[in-house]
Amino acid sequence: MKIERVVFIFEKDEDKLIAKLTAKNLDSDVLKRLFTLKEGDPEFYSPNKIEKKQYDAIINYIPELENYPCEKFELYLEAVSV
Repeated sequence: MKIERVVFIFEKDEDKLIAKLTAKNLDSDVLKRLFTLKEGDPEFYSPNKIEKKQYDAIINYIPELENYPCEKFELYLEAVSV
């Protein structure tokens, strides 16, 4: 089983999925610097809401993310198995 990190992009204040982008080369070490580690989730498999600080760092790994500013969209980073 292979795990990919995916950013799910939703309309603000709605549950409508707009897009999803795969985050290549975004490993656990980077995630540990950006997000608070949740108990029982050392590999960051659970969804994490992307705020401005994380957005500014993750955009270096997913340039297409600039089309979805975090001020206008709800962004979540999640691990999915492929």
